[in-house]
Amino acid sequence: MPAWKKIEMEIVITHNNMDFDALAAQFGVTKLYPAAKMVLGYPLVGNVRDFLALYRSSLPIAQSKYIDLDDVKRIYVVDCQHFERIDSNVQKYLKGKEKRIWPSITVFDHYGLDKKGLAVNATSDSVIKPVGSATTIVVERIMKESVSLTPFEATVLALGIYEDTGCLDHKGTSELDAQCVAFLLAKGADLEQVNNYIRPKLSIEQTELLENLLANSEIESYEGAKVVTSVASTEHYVDGLANMTRKLIEILSAQAAFCAVHMRDRIHLVGRSDNKSINVREIVRAFGGDGHPGAGSVVIKGRDGASVIELVQRTIESRAAPPP
Repeated sequence: MPAWKKIEMEIVITHNNMDFDALAAQFGVTKLYPAAKMVLGYPLVGNVRDFLALYRSSLPIAQSKYIDLDDVKRIYVVDCQHFERIDSNVQKYLKGKEKRIWPSITVFDHYGLDKKGLAVNATSDSVIKPVGSATTIVVERIMKESVSLTPFEATVLALGIYEDTGCLDHKGTSELDAQCVAFLLAKGADLEQVNNYIRPKLSIEQTELLENLLANSEIESYEGAKVVTSVASTEHYVDGLANMTRKLIEILSAQAAFCAVHMRDRIHLVGRSDNKSINVREIVRAFGGDGHPGAGSVVIKGRDGASVIELVQRTIESRAAPPP
């Protein structure tokens, strides 16, 4: 009788506080590699949490605390290159095992290559490409390999691309993003469902916070770019700060916005930019966060909102490039 053999697993991980691009890219990888399971990036907030409350059972999700990571033979990382931003249980496992684990890590990310990040020693089939979303990179592979998709699956993938490209409106959007959206629409992606999740209506708490951000907003011009900064405070966590930061840009006709909100015992800093000279990724990295030129965020402990915004303003002033 053959000896019992452990089942080797594959997992797909992403950054904590995940968005729809991270979720969709994870799911897309499981369509390319059916043995893979999604390990979510906690905490789950906003519409991602609401979506998973309804559809979690329809996705191949596994919790890291229930996985024997010694049985994992391959790790896929999407929408992230930073070790510090992945699931804490996976982090603990990987520490000290880099030389053995690195050859089995594959990265799919749409930010530039981080020379200190996970992608440097990843497998040769990793893809780092400057497109609007990580999901786009995965969907391109799905298209090339003629992987079949149901309308629900196409909708999940479309959510990721539409969210991170601002419905194909952000400046980082590429031709490939549009081609992938067209492919997903042909597969039955439901735009009504997409709009329900990426353009949510504000709750009473969110409306109150947005009103406070508007009341406390300051507008400065940096090399011709109009930038809004604002500070606010709430007694408990209120999700949707990214959406509110985007609304500040629209309401105040600005090119960029940065909001620092004290929630519970920490500061949540979110930035959005439609101007090439205001690179959000560079600014939030000063606080240990990450993102891309048009969007980024970070959670900061041990500081107050006013000092955080003051450093944001100084960083913008030192790095804003003059217009051509």
